[in-house]
Amino acid sequence: MAVVDENDKIIGKCKRSTREDHCEGKLHREAGVLVVNSKGEILIQTRKDTGKLDFSASGHFPYDEDYLQGAQREVEEELGIRIPADQFKLFAKPRITTKYEELFNDRFCAMFVVKGDYPLSGFNIDHEEVILVNYYTKDSLKKILKDHPDCLANGLLKSLPLYLKSQNKQKP
Repeated sequence: MAVVDENDKIIGKCKRSTREDHCEGKLHREAGVLVVNSKGEILIQTRKDTGKLDFSASGHFPYDEDYLQGAQREVEEELGIRIPADQFKLFAKPRITTKYEELFNDRFCAMFVVKGDYPLSGFNIDHEEVILVNYYTKDSLKKILKDHPDCLANGLLKSLPLYLKSQNKQKP
């Protein structure tokens, strides 16, 4: 993975070998994707490793990939579909820091939206990483954010409000 500075400029490399060392706490890059259908519903996955709700697809990517390439590859790996690069729209790139007992995950997370009507039956999910995927309404996700934030993976917990807020601004 690329190690970056405060301005997201590559300054080195690291390996993500375990959840615990997580690039030894070095600032790095990740990509997250929200697939949104024509009804405005958001595809959310349930992670196998944590049981938490997360982006439609997300993850780390190799040093030689950029955010978009990483996002495309994660969609293909986790959801089993290939989506052309021009369908990915960047909507935010916050810095997200997660501290657990032994885990320190400090990253820039480029968040993309892909709009399209992808039926659940069309996904070939990677059951090593994902238990299931399902579409959620914005209202149901707002309720989860409010009442059960512990059900959300940290990256989604911190980025979903950014997406929802951006959608509120687009309404006339």
